[in-house]
Amino acid sequence: MPEKKQASAIEVAKEIIKSEHFLSAALESSEIFIDQIIDLPFAKVIPGVGAVLELIKATSDARDLIFAAKLKRFLETVEASDSAHKEWHERATDSPKECKHVVETLILLIEQTNDFKKTELFAILFLAFVHRAIDATDLSRLVQAVDMCFADDILEFVNAEATPMQSEKRWMEYIQRANFTESGNKVFNQFGGTPVFDTTSLGNLLRKAYSVGRKQMSREA
Repeated sequence: MPEKKQASAIEVAKEIIKSEHFLSAALESSEIFIDQIIDLPFAKVIPGVGAVLELIKATSDARDLIFAAKLKRFLETVEASDSAHKEWHERATDSPKECKHVVETLILLIEQTNDFKKTELFAILFLAFVHRAIDATDLSRLVQAVDMCFADDILEFVNAEATPMQSEKRWMEYIQRANFTESGNKVFNQFGGTPVFDTTSLGNLLRKAYSVGRKQMSREA
């Protein structure tokens, strides 16, 4: 019975992977899938990623396969920047310890996050770090805060045309727990006061980093 449950879990994992367009219809085994990720150029230059993928390949556990799928989304998003390889090499050469810490933080977050959209957000913020728009501390702070929120709320926030201030949008309230927004002065009308929210300094940093990361993506992942 346990073997049947494990096999069933792996099939579910594969369906999730397929539904996320990570794999073609020709997928035959988890090993093929992992090999495809290992062959991605950025998987070869980010320390630790290759080793993690080799371990996943050996276990073929359902949870690990989903982790691999999230890693693939991250790597493919980073690959969308044609200049990322060169910039990462220079960044890693200048600050190897800092970059090692960044990679460790990202791998842990990618493994535990519950949304593929967040994995892509992590990659876009990573591109901002690679292109020196933010430092390692900024990146760690931002990705951990993003992981506290519902991904669609974050996307509404970072894609807002102007910096949201005195906003009545519900998603502004929902991302307050991550310190991207804070309560502002209530807007009063004939029906009473309406709660509004302002963007914090951390929120401004997120919007800046996201904008830089997106601009570095010369092609869609």
